[in-house]
Amino acid sequence: MTGLNDEARRVELVRGIARLQDALDDALRDPSLAHLVPTELIGASGNAIGGAALARYLLPFVTMCGGVEAPGLAPVDRVLGLTSTWRRRYQPARSEEEMVQYFVDPDRARREDKDCARLTRIEPFGLYVAHEGKNRVRFLRDQGATHMAALIDVTHYPAPVRLRLYRAGALRTGGVWAVLDDRFLQLIDMPSLTVPLLQSYGVASPQNWPANEPRQTSVCEALNKAWAGGGGRRHVDLNPLRREDDRVAAGERFTPCSILHLQEVHPRWQWWIALLAALLATSAIEWVLSAGGGVWLGISAGVAIGAFLTVTGNGFVAQQKALPPLRQIIRGDDEGDGICRPQEEDRSRDRAQKNTSMD
Repeated sequence: MTGLNDEARRVELVRGIARLQDALDDALRDPSLAHLVPTELIGASGNAIGGAALARYLLPFVTMCGGVEAPGLAPVDRVLGLTSTWRRRYQPARSEEEMVQYFVDPDRARREDKDCARLTRIEPFGLYVAHEGKNRVRFLRDQGATHMAALIDVTHYPAPVRLRLYRAGALRTGGVWAVLDDRFLQLIDMPSLTVPLLQSYGVASPQNWPANEPRQTSVCEALNKAWAGGGGRRHVDLNPLRREDDRVAAGERFTPCSILHLQEVHPRWQWWIALLAALLATSAIEWVLSAGGGVWLGISAGVAIGAFLTVTGNGFVAQQKALPPLRQIIRGDDEGDGICRPQEEDRSRDRAQKNTSMD
């Protein structure tokens, strides 16, 4: 029963997507509402909603690359078209009844037919996207037709186990992110429709963003850069963000070093030279005035050598980001005697395990 309920729910949600396209089309033609329609949904004609664009808007990571085409009948209440030329005020040479009969005729599913329609069916949702014959879709719906003839190919949506949904707390609007194969992330623009559709498919409910993943602000910045780059809807590859997070985390670790290796510390060499000169002068005076001058000279030399070793020896610990790049490589993450903050160490270990499993 659960499977049947999920299937019926999917069908109703897909019908809602078709109704949504009609509503957005109507809004686009209303000057008072057109500014509310997302620009990425508008087709090349500029006066209608693109079916493929709406499918990509609602189904993250969907592709339109189908297989072999086969003739068939598609339910028009689940087909997304593009009504850029058809309008109710349009007066065709044939009557509306004749056009309905013409478009539902199986001949429209023959390759050699000049008015052949071509559709892609997205499984398992049963959502159709028209590539040829787009303008007849809204007409047939308005006329109460149930099916249309077309050549149909099939594309399969990624399996539920490959998808994860996360609540994006960094988005004030309460957005949801979809992650494919634990690597590629895409924002869900309409979670009120997309999330129930994916859940009916078997995708788990949205979870909180994991603490060991890149910061949400970093993900948002990457998404903004992807949008600024143009090219329609884009996903974000999480692996570069993870590597950057690991690099920053590595910079927070403490590692043994000398004071000379610290980039932010500049020894006052004049003071050290003056101190050494004073010690040598004292030793020389004591050598002249006292028979035990050799003892004083040894003490002074010992003090000077001790000060030098204190400065140059690894008697300090510092965060790796404070060291020069070469020193970071020499005293890298595998340094056994370094001091790590526990949460950063656990985070890096989790990341290494995850990257290994993905490879």
